[in-house]
Amino acid sequence: MAAKLDVPVTDHTYDDCKLMEVALQHNLPIEIGLIEFNKINQKLGLNLETVRELMSKYLEIARDSEDGRITLHKFAQYLHLPVTAVLEEVFSLYDRSGTGVIDFREYIIGLSLVSQPSNTEETIQSAFKMFDPEGTGHITLERLGKIMYSAFGMDALQIRQLFRDVDVDGLGFITYDQFSAHAQKKPEYAKLFHVYQTLHSAREKVQQADEAERRLEYGLDPPQLGLTRSPDVELRERRDGAAAAEEFETAVAGDLRSLTPTAGAKVKVA
Repeated sequence: MAAKLDVPVTDHTYDDCKLMEVALQHNLPIEIGLIEFNKINQKLGLNLETVRELMSKYLEIARDSEDGRITLHKFAQYLHLPVTAVLEEVFSLYDRSGTGVIDFREYIIGLSLVSQPSNTEETIQSAFKMFDPEGTGHITLERLGKIMYSAFGMDALQIRQLFRDVDVDGLGFITYDQFSAHAQKKPEYAKLFHVYQTLHSAREKVQQADEAERRLEYGLDPPQLGLTRSPDVELRERRDGAAAAEEFETAVAGDLRSLTPTAGAKVKVA
């Protein structure tokens, strides 16, 4: 029929029409439901019922958006997080087309190929231990706040909201079961922690490289480096008087500032 009418053939099915109806019922553009369900089913093994459930999650994030797509701001709002480099990195993994928004098809693929594989029991246990290093079996608001502020820059309001979302029983602390249940509900957090740990590890390597460079430059810590102290440093160490010491400290401070990367500079980590 398509050949006779000289029109292209798409991979859309009757199931796509059903999803379009769901989108229409939520006052979203009907094209949100056009995901080429047959391909999604074959490649990801998702049936229609599962995709319907994912659409409910998608609508929770995309609600009130004008075109029914998820913006970076909506993504951050859903996870109670500020927009940071870590969040932008995860968002870009979902935004396969690079348009700056996530449509329903991209959300399904991102959740299936990016977040869900990271959300293993091992990952959840590792993350819980990071919040509960003493092994008490629970996470306090204070401990949650320290980690989430350090890792993602969350403010006090966002931290309290996240704590309430996880502590569904109102215990005043978070148990492992609660933590695991929330991780299953929002698997995006697992990928966020993976990206954070990768970036954190890269920063540590850069800092270690910078420290080693400074020690080499100024002849510090020679026993560990197997170096002899430079003549300049030997001379400075022999100088007496507060004026000479102040002069030396001022010079070193200036040199260190010159070694510090400028804002926005990119550092390549081997």
